[in-house]
Amino acid sequence: YDVYDLFSEEADISMITEDKQGKRYKSSIYFVLGNKELSKIKNINYNHILKSVFSVDDCQENYGLANDLLLGMLKSYDEASNLGLLDHAITLSQWLLENWKNCGSEISTLNFLQAIRRKRDFNDDEKMTLIEMSENHSLSTNIRVAAYLLLDNTLAAQKHFKCLSNKEQEEFKTYPISKFWGSLSTMK
Repeated sequence: YDVYDLFSEEADISMITEDKQGKRYKSSIYFVLGNKELSKIKNINYNHILKSVFSVDDCQENYGLANDLLLGMLKSYDEASNLGLLDHAITLSQWLLENWKNCGSEISTLNFLQAIRRKRDFNDDEKMTLIEMSENHSLSTNIRVAAYLLLDNTLAAQKHFKCLSNKEQEEFKTYPISKFWGSLSTMK
């Protein structure tokens, strides 16, 4: 057996993912990492993770997995305040924004902006993007709730949050964007 340090530059290990039609694609082994692993593994090399992610085959499944990795990175940052991790999460969110075409750009936009918001205040263009999203009635309610949260408009977020089903509300509370609500107990 060969033993590898998965975070070394020499480790070039990938995995295979399948789409719904059974077509196989090269994927990143790092997609299996969740926020707990991202915050607890000591020898983690975020540059190597991003290099692996950026080299995956172009398929919707890989973009979805990369988005899950991004959400795990944001949750991990919220727990540990590791600025290096946040910088890499911003890089990943920018890559998803530029490459994940079929998800609906609002998801990638929100994830990019929530990563940015953890580092700095929004500029006017970013605020305008969020205002447009919050006022766009063709977008899903949870997208609009998230936009209101990033705009620090918790009253409007709460109003729209109440329109979500109980299941959708509970799911929303698990997303890293709920950090901007303040206390989860105020989410009603």
